[in-house]
Amino acid sequence: MYRENPVCPKVTFAEQVPGLTLRYQWRTPLLQQLVEETGVVLAGRAAPAC
Repeated sequence: MYRENPVCPKVTFAEQVPGLTLRYQWRTPLLQQLVEETGVVLAGRAAPAC
């Protein structure tokens, strides 16, 4: 994280919950699995006509 004032005592803290969160990830493992499975199901299908 970048802070403009290095003497500022505030810090960002994110607790790692085993099985729920992974370090440096934007999604939980369950959400990542859902996104991947959705991508596989929709792969190759034409977009709906407007």
